[in-house]
Amino acid sequence: MLLSEILSRLSAKNEEQDFYYKCFDILPESIEIKDVFSHSGECGAESIFVCIKGENFDGNEFIYKAQRRGTIVFLTERTELKIPRGIVIISKNARKTMAELSKIVYEIPDGALTLVGVTGTKGNSTVCELLSKTLRKLSVKTLSVGTLGAYFDERLETKNTTPESCVLYRLLKKAFEGGAEVAVIEVSSQALKSYRVFGLRFDIVVFTSFGADHIGGGEHKSLSDYIAAKRSLFTSYGAATAVVNYDDAYSLYFSAGVKEVIKCGTERGSDLRISGLKEGFFGMRFSLSGIDKCYSLTGKFNAQNIAIAAAVAERITSLPFEAILVALSKVKVEGRFECYNIKSRFAVIDYAHNEKSFRELLCFVRKLTRANIITVFGSVGGRSKNRRRELALAASGLSDFSVITSDNPNFESPFEIAEEIYSFYPEKERAEIVTDRREAIRYAFSKSRPGDVILLLGKGHEEYMLKKGKREKFSEREVLSEIKRSKEF
Repeated sequence: MLLSEILSRLSAKNEEQDFYYKCFDILPESIEIKDVFSHSGECGAESIFVCIKGENFDGNEFIYKAQRRGTIVFLTERTELKIPRGIVIISKNARKTMAELSKIVYEIPDGALTLVGVTGTKGNSTVCELLSKTLRKLSVKTLSVGTLGAYFDERLETKNTTPESCVLYRLLKKAFEGGAEVAVIEVSSQALKSYRVFGLRFDIVVFTSFGADHIGGGEHKSLSDYIAAKRSLFTSYGAATAVVNYDDAYSLYFSAGVKEVIKCGTERGSDLRISGLKEGFFGMRFSLSGIDKCYSLTGKFNAQNIAIAAAVAERITSLPFEAILVALSKVKVEGRFECYNIKSRFAVIDYAHNEKSFRELLCFVRKLTRANIITVFGSVGGRSKNRRRELALAASGLSDFSVITSDNPNFESPFEIAEEIYSFYPEKERAEIVTDRREAIRYAFSKSRPGDVILLLGKGHEEYMLKKGKREKFSEREVLSEIKRSKEF
């Protein structure tokens, strides 16, 4: 598509007219555009490079790198930017304009895909995996995008839970061309705040749960800002149907104004009601609207996630409800209460990484056992002091011993993060700092006895450790395999 046509469409759709462009020795009519990128290393002669100023890097500093790759069209918020040859699009909000440009460049016919947006404080990635895998088992070609990466015909790693708009629109275009019928997208509060899903029109939106999180530390400035960002998915993206966890007190607040609300949970008044729940370390059984099934996941919180996925799948496919539950009963979700019996201990890998998920998981495990519970956890770099205090109080109050370690420290010192968490422990003797996560897991086993439960929290599905902007290979599953083969413990 010619840049002149793109700019014309952008101008027609942009009511606020919050952008303009400058030409340097070339005209828009002579430039063909096929892609939009926010990473200079992906750019080429037929792409627009969007200069995003992030928390750690400023895309404007990589303009010359993009130029060396042949790029001559740039989107920036800098009014003073000049280049020898090319076109500079200057916007008051580069992220919003990037989404608008991406929608134009990666044009997908309206209604070509059924779009499902999933948000909440916890349970989002589990619902996305349950739903997308169930739909595939029911022969519905589905794109999934979220914490576990993007998957259509292959698994792709994504930098964020919800990718930048240019990446997301590109994924949608590829899936559409590959025959996809549905796209299930995990929509984070940061994504809503930073226009990553701007321009999309969702058919179904999902609410999983709500709790205070992601406040401070470069995320949301206040609880009200966090709530407003989350709620915008239900008020600003055109969805006619909302599927909610009715057990959560915020469910009807978030979904207010949506034409159709499907309520799932254990509470009376649920459209899909969970009953007869029987839980164990390796799965659970319950009845959903009168149909009894066993599932590989366990815990009330996962029963709620399963009910939500079932409701959305039924809405999309119109298949018999029992057929949907049969498919759901065969689905496994990596890193979500993934339990192993090692050296007569229960070792559980789980993605729990905030206060709400910590408390729910630990309370659930305490119901299953009278043995000691040892938690191994850390806190991601760049998070607020309040989150670390909450994690410390939850772990210290509900487990018998904690090993405080690393969890994607990125540009922060792993030891300083661990020290900060440790400072909130009321009983210091019930915790130990071991910053090397491999050694922390081994130390937890050394502190345990047969029958004890060792919870490895925060990493879940991840197979890496993020340090100083780079992902280093790290697998908790490999560590557990090593321990299982060893003659220790």
